[in-house]
Amino acid sequence: MKTFFKILTFLGILAAGFALFAFLRSSRSAPEQKTDKDLAPMVETTAASSADEAAVVRASGTVVPARSVTITPQVAGKIVWRSEDLVPGGRVSKGQVLARIDPADYDIAIAQQKSRVAQA
Repeated sequence: MKTFFKILTFLGILAAGFALFAFLRSSRSAPEQKTDKDLAPMVETTAASSADEAAVVRASGTVVPARSVTITPQVAGKIVWRSEDLVPGGRVSKGQVLARIDPADYDIAIAQQKSRVAQA
């Protein structure tokens, strides 16, 4: 008997929902139709012309390089020549000579090694 009342209650709620849906659907009014008026644009336009003028940009901030490179030699020695491009913020090309080290120390080391080989 409880199952019968549960089913009857379910069907009653379902029927009431359908009845409410049908009532709301039939009582709605059609939306009001409006025609669009041809409105003029609210901007003012001018013809473009070219001119030679310098653009002035005033700004502040910190400039950060895209790449930062630290140059360290593989051997010790006195630098006898340095490229003019080797300055902070300077640009250098791949393969460009940046500095030259005094070859005197290496010439002496080579002579010493040659004498050791000759003595051996």
